[in-house]
Amino acid sequence: MRNTGTVLADDSLNAQSLKAHWTGLLESVWERRAGLTTEHLRRFHEGAFSSAHRVEPGEIEVFTREAFEMLMLQLRGKALPEHLARIPRTLGMRRARQNVDLDELLRAVRLHFGVLLDALGASADDADLRALVQHLSEVNDTVERYVLDVQYEYLQEQSSLIHSSRLKTTHSVSRLFTGDLGQPGALSEIAAELRVPEDAVFELVAAVGEHIPALRNFLEELRGDEDYFDYESDGILLAFRRQFSAGDPNGFPDLHGGYLSHVHGLAEVPRALNAVALLARAAPDEPGLLGLDRGWPLLASAYLEANVPDFHARVLGGLAGVAPNERDRMLETVQAYLETGSLKDSADLLFCHRNTVINRLAGFKAATGYDVRVPREAATVLVAAGYSAQEVRFQFRAD
Repeated sequence: MRNTGTVLADDSLNAQSLKAHWTGLLESVWERRAGLTTEHLRRFHEGAFSSAHRVEPGEIEVFTREAFEMLMLQLRGKALPEHLARIPRTLGMRRARQNVDLDELLRAVRLHFGVLLDALGASADDADLRALVQHLSEVNDTVERYVLDVQYEYLQEQSSLIHSSRLKTTHSVSRLFTGDLGQPGALSEIAAELRVPEDAVFELVAAVGEHIPALRNFLEELRGDEDYFDYESDGILLAFRRQFSAGDPNGFPDLHGGYLSHVHGLAEVPRALNAVALLARAAPDEPGLLGLDRGWPLLASAYLEANVPDFHARVLGGLAGVAPNERDRMLETVQAYLETGSLKDSADLLFCHRNTVINRLAGFKAATGYDVRVPREAATVLVAAGYSAQEVRFQFRAD
């Protein structure tokens, strides 16, 4: 007869062994967690998710990657960082605002279980498989808890939107920005739901990063008094409304971001998002909105840098051969002249003689081939130098 103490000791060793195998298996999958996201996205795109077009692909990928990190940390018994702990709430609320079908959302979330199970199985040897079988219910429970949390937050946000009479407006704005305009009659439907003419003129305000809460608070204070519409995507909060006056970025003294007026037609608002977002990113540190009158060189520079190889070097490359101190004085003088348009005023601004200004501008022309006293050439220099409204100075790159 087998000794009872020996049996208990063997069971204890078996339990410890299974725990070690389970820990090792989780660590193995954790190290290759990037593949979980790839596989989930593959299965997601192969599935029938009719409302997926309402969400930008980049956002889906980010949520998927972070959800797997959250689930793996929970299975490993690790504490969750705050941004991962918020995932169920953030995901549920976002998808409710985007009018994503709840059943489709939960089906997409449940894909995590199959992907996790397959990854664990593929990484397991015979001993690991025993540990996996023992912890299978734990994996299922962890994913199902995530599903239920997302469902709860979705329904809570949906209820809130309905009670505040903002659901239809939020969904219509989402349709405007996520590709529904290609469907026949979609623009007319959206315009009717937003109660604005299709051919109305709009003004846009955008904030990025740490300045988003201030714009969100601004919108909440005006909610019910003015018809502002808002849309948030990829770290940008956009607010837009019909424009009835001339349009003035100085009318928002406590905000920080970008401003674009005279956007003609509702269909043009999504196209204008990139421009006003670029203005927001380049806005000065002090409160105020950067408008097109001061920020247009940034938009032109961004476009040309993206589409013309070595655009910056084509215009300013000659400055690389100028001594740094001399180059700084030269650029300072060019900037002063472009700000004032006057040799005398530039000299007064720089506390130097008028002839010094003339000589430095001549040196700039000799180095680059561009005479900033010729308007067309001045505009080229202004754009190529990456005029920065934030620092009100030219940027020279040696590359």
